[in-house]
Amino acid sequence: IGTALYDTAPGSIAADFTYPDVNGKEVSLSDFKGKVVLVDVWATWCGPCRGEIPHLKKLEQEMHGTDVVFLGVSVDEAKDKQKWLDFIKKEELGGVQVHASGWSKIAQDYKIKGIPRFMVFDKQGRVVSVDAPRPSSPELKEMLEKEVPGLNVVLIDERLTTKVAQDQLIFADVSRKKRKQVIDKMAAVAILQGYLDAQ
Repeated sequence: IGTALYDTAPGSIAADFTYPDVNGKEVSLSDFKGKVVLVDVWATWCGPCRGEIPHLKKLEQEMHGTDVVFLGVSVDEAKDKQKWLDFIKKEELGGVQVHASGWSKIAQDYKIKGIPRFMVFDKQGRVVSVDAPRPSSPELKEMLEKEVPGLNVVLIDERLTTKVAQDQLIFADVSRKKRKQVIDKMAAVAILQGYLDAQ
């Protein structure tokens, strides 16, 4: 779809893009069809982009193990590619990181004139939002949760598992029967919480 004709409204088919990752492998947005994709358009020289990194890392940790892919697209110029690579290593950025070599196709197709810009795409490769809230806003997490069925149950189960560990209930040190009772209870609470969240 040409840039001039591209519709960025929710439900529209996403405009695909392809850029090299940190290892030089070509990565496309369409590679992640079947997953919910959060695209972060950023640059190393962008102060507000750097300000979102701690919040982005926290969100990525909270979404770990779910069907959400974090795709960072740097619009640093080609001459600054090494600077981009060094920044990723220094900041220990997660997800998939690709280099767009400036304000290229992604900026044109999605009419990006300022960064950071966060965009969300559903599992069918359609637009959820091309101007999504930033990770520092709880609204972004809520948007992602709506796109992943059962996500609340997964997150609740992880929180319960953490709580069990904090209570020093180490599974290896209890009987198999006791472990099953704990797991069954966790699952029941998670299902109930998921039902309540859906109301």
